[in-house]
Amino acid sequence: PGASVRYKEDEEVNRSGIRFSAYISENYKNENPEAQYGMLLCPADLLGENELTAETENAVNKITEVWSEENDKEGYAKFTTVLYNIPESEYGRTIAARAYIKNGEEYVYAESTEKRSLGQVASLALAAGDDRTEELNDYVDKAVNVFNAENLTIEKGETAKLPVEIEPAELAPVIKSGNEQIVTVDQEGNAVGVNLGVAEIYITLGSQKKTIEVTVKETLPEKTVSQYAVKDSQIDLTEMDLEIFDISEVYQITGIDPSESPVVIDGTNFVPTVSGTYIFDIGAKDENGNVIATQKVTIALTVFDDLKALYETALTF
Repeated sequence: PGASVRYKEDEEVNRSGIRFSAYISENYKNENPEAQYGMLLCPADLLGENELTAETENAVNKITEVWSEENDKEGYAKFTTVLYNIPESEYGRTIAARAYIKNGEEYVYAESTEKRSLGQVASLALAAGDDRTEELNDYVDKAVNVFNAENLTIEKGETAKLPVEIEPAELAPVIKSGNEQIVTVDQEGNAVGVNLGVAEIYITLGSQKKTIEVTVKETLPEKTVSQYAVKDSQIDLTEMDLEIFDISEVYQITGIDPSESPVVIDGTNFVPTVSGTYIFDIGAKDENGNVIATQKVTIALTVFDDLKALYETALTF
C-alpha cells in the first residue's frame, strides 16, 4: 500500500485525513469475484515489532466495498481506506496499514506494511511540490514536536548530515542550498562540500523555516619546517617551503624554552635566546572572514638576538 493526504470537505463533516491505497491485478480480481479485499490498520506504537495480521490485537479491519475511480496503474484495480476526523494531537502518530485478500478463510497479505502519520504524508506532499500549502502546513505544524538546526563546517569533498533535529523524525523537511557552487544538499539532509566558502541552507518544515550556514574548508597535510629565516625582526614564512594562502595572519610564539647551546653560523658562534619546536595552525579566510583552509605547521625554531629577532616573534605569511 501507499499513503497520501485525502481532501474532502462538505457542509456537514470534514472527511479529510490520511488515505492508504493498494492495487490488485485486474485479472486476479476478475478471476476471483468472491474474494474479499481490505486494509488492516493499527497504531504503530501499539503494533511494535509484531506482524500486522487479522489476528493482531488493536487492529481494525476495513473491508473494501467501493473501488477507486482514480487509478494511475494500467491493468490494476485500486482500493483505498481513509482515516478522517483525526484529532490534532494525533497528527504525528504513525498508523500501520497492510492490504490483504481473503479467499474463503485464507488471508493473503501484502508483502509490506505501510507506516505513516498524517503529518508525515503532508510533509512529503509539500516536498513533492503540492500547492495546497495552507492545509498541508496545518497538518505538519500540529505534528511537529521539535525542530532545531545548527551551523555546520565540513571539508571540501566531504559529505555530512546537516545537524537538524526533528520530532517526530519521520517528518520530511524541504531543504535547499542558497549556493550550490559551494554546498549541495539533498532532501535526506546530506550536504556535500563542493568549493571553499560559506553557503546558507534553507530548511522548511510546514510553515516553520530555519536558515543555517555550512562552511566548506580544506585541511591540508601537516608540514614540518626544520629551518628558519629572519627578516625585519620576524620569522618570515614566505621564505620557507610552505603553501602560502591569500591572507595575512600574525601568530605569537609562546611557551619560550631558551637554550644555552651555541650555534655556529658562517664560522661565528651565536647563543640562541629562543629555541624549541612550535606547532602553529595557519589558515586562509574568505572575504567575509570565514576560515576556509587550515594547515598545521611544525617549526623547529632557533632565534638569536644577534639577528634582531624578538623574544615574542610574530610569524607572518
